[in-house]
Amino acid sequence: MCGSVLTWRALVVMSIVFVSTSVSAPFAAADQVHDGGSYRIRINLSFDPGRVSFETTNGYDRLLLPDCRLTTVIGEPMLPVMTVFVAVPDHSDVQRIKIVSQKKQVLSGRYDILPAQPPVPTMAGAGSGATTAAEFVPPGQAYRSSEPYPGRLHSGANVGSMRGHSILSLSVFPVQYNPITRRLTLYEEIVLEVAYTVPHRYSAAVPESERDEFYRIAERLVVNPDDISRAESTVAAESFCAGLGSGSEPDTEFEYVIITDSSLESEFQRLADWKTRKGVPATVVNTTWIDSSYTGADKQERIRTFIADACATWGTKWVLLGGDTSIIPCRGGYGRVDGESTYWYDNTIPADLYYSDLDHLDYNWNADGDTIYGEVSDDIDLYPDVFVGRAPVDTIAEAVAFVEKTLQYERSPPADYATDILFLAEYLDGPANDGGVTKDLINDSAIPDHFNVTELYERHGNLYKSSAMAYLNYGCNIVNHIGHGSTTGFSVASGSIYNQDAGSLTNSPRNFILYSISCYSNDFEDDSVSEHFMNNANGGAVGYIGNSRYGWYWPDHPGEGPSDLYDIEFFNETFVNGTYHLGEALAASKVTYVPASDEDGDAMRWLQYAINLLGDPELPILTDAPKTFAVDQPSAVPACSSCGCQQTVTITVSEDGSGAPVPNATVCVQKTDDGTYVVESTDAAGNAEFSIAPDVGVLNVTVTKQNFAPHEGTLNVVPCGDVDESGVVGIADVQLLLNHIFDSDGYPITESIGDVDCNDVVNIPDARLILNHVSDPGGYPI
Repeated sequence: MCGSVLTWRALVVMSIVFVSTSVSAPFAAADQVHDGGSYRIRINLSFDPGRVSFETTNGYDRLLLPDCRLTTVIGEPMLPVMTVFVAVPDHSDVQRIKIVSQKKQVLSGRYDILPAQPPVPTMAGAGSGATTAAEFVPPGQAYRSSEPYPGRLHSGANVGSMRGHSILSLSVFPVQYNPITRRLTLYEEIVLEVAYTVPHRYSAAVPESERDEFYRIAERLVVNPDDISRAESTVAAESFCAGLGSGSEPDTEFEYVIITDSSLESEFQRLADWKTRKGVPATVVNTTWIDSSYTGADKQERIRTFIADACATWGTKWVLLGGDTSIIPCRGGYGRVDGESTYWYDNTIPADLYYSDLDHLDYNWNADGDTIYGEVSDDIDLYPDVFVGRAPVDTIAEAVAFVEKTLQYERSPPADYATDILFLAEYLDGPANDGGVTKDLINDSAIPDHFNVTELYERHGNLYKSSAMAYLNYGCNIVNHIGHGSTTGFSVASGSIYNQDAGSLTNSPRNFILYSISCYSNDFEDDSVSEHFMNNANGGAVGYIGNSRYGWYWPDHPGEGPSDLYDIEFFNETFVNGTYHLGEALAASKVTYVPASDEDGDAMRWLQYAINLLGDPELPILTDAPKTFAVDQPSAVPACSSCGCQQTVTITVSEDGSGAPVPNATVCVQKTDDGTYVVESTDAAGNAEFSIAPDVGVLNVTVTKQNFAPHEGTLNVVPCGDVDESGVVGIADVQLLLNHIFDSDGYPITESIGDVDCNDVVNIPDARLILNHVSDPGGYPI
């Protein structure tokens, strides 16, 4: 449900026609369409013959096109396929997809195209009689036909919903292969037309104020970003039993929700308080209340229904599952990966995507009503509706460690480690499967030049347990690992990092975000190594992304296996697309491959379930050394809650040292005892303007932005007329105000405090009001 910038967008031109007229009209202008309106979208694709390349593997040829992946049907020709994402209105009914025009050429030469091979788990000894890396799957039935393969230029017309944004995905096959003649045909130009109807009135324009993280993911993903529309409700209307509309919870909005056991509430409240203070309203909800307020077949279903209710009622975007599976049980999803004649399968892949993909609450990820969740027949679209992470804690001590490390990473990260990244790469069953190739691809395509990259590679001869532990114990911002693994550890060439090693690290406060494609190392329903990294109070990880079951690679094609692709895309999201919240970046990297995950037997679908996040989903990933803010604000503001006057307060944010204005910083002004809570973003000049009417006291002023250390300040609220800001209104205030009126430069004041009659002018009547108030407070209230 999220996506990345696709460089092929430059090759895509869209023309959209409103069928009921003969005049072309932009899709974004179709907000006055009546029920039953019919549309056509034309998508023009171009494929440059000059960008076609070939490579030879095991005596076979592979044709490669930039920005295309390869088909993966075992034993059939591997050919380029491109995914096209199209924004469509909610509840669109796709009537047809047809080829309007095409231009093709037969490529010179004859080729023996490589048959697709099965992936292999990143776990030594894995497989249950299935094809192993040493067994080559020979050409299958398709090679005995003179019919072009795959025989169609497009397939699929799947519509999914990401937070109310409907997205149509298509697979396009620009190359056709005749196995008998061994000739290849490249379609240089393909014009597709998608026709659909819309059963209701809708607006294609999403207001600027609603263009949130989900909108921005969709905007990068689709070929027609101007046409992104939004459903009236993010989640389909459901009966939520008692739920959030029953009055048992406050009538407010919470963007961030932590679900936990009542015994851990107070610890997680500290994290919620910080999120709220920085401008992300947060709350903690315990599972006892959820169990008593929602119905469902089991605890998982009740929690998922609550999340959907929070999404619809509170506008919740971020969900932290505050507990291990004994507190927040996981839902197991079905996965199958085909070999030549046998297959791997698992009915219970731990998948926190269950709590993120909220469509169709009525059938609860089990549309066919059997005992297995997450099958293709269960009609799951795989797009996220909230961003989810998990704190794998069972005890108060573990919750303390999780919260402390999260707060430390956000509020006071070490300045000297943000640009340090560690790559750990072993051979996956021999030099032909060098994990370093994947790391090189990530380094070349995504990692900025200012990063300090340490490569511990088996091919370099410097990857040992001792070297890996030394670097982990020193600490860095990001660790990326490729190698085999199990629940109790992951391998680094001839050695392994085990649970006890992860738990013994003392690298805090230089805690890292770790991404590993190893098998089972993030099997969080067991005592996995990922949990030991996360629950280490003295160091380890602040975030862990990895597999709850098998990871997958393709023998002899390092960097191209299913797990490699997800790994690479995560770093593209983070560093190229700037998707810097941890859970958002992971979700976006998985959305890119949703269309590749719609068939049973494919490792891409398996990994949609198996790749999970331990950590705070809203955590801002550091991608540069944190700078500091210089914040300019009034010395005080007047209390105006009694008279109802709104005070306009301007806070100016610049970069400390350079003085350059900081745009798009988040400024939150909060006072917990009177309900004052306003969040604004700074403009191009670094200014954020607020209208507030607080009581006497102290306002919290918090400024945040990625790659800046937060500013946590205060702003005094003094009585109206307290011109000298002493906390008491007296004769001295009258004298100072009069001096200011006659000599404003010599006697500067905060004019809003002296403007006691709220007419935007400081003058003699204000001084008279203060004097009268001092003489008779009851008769002359101010």
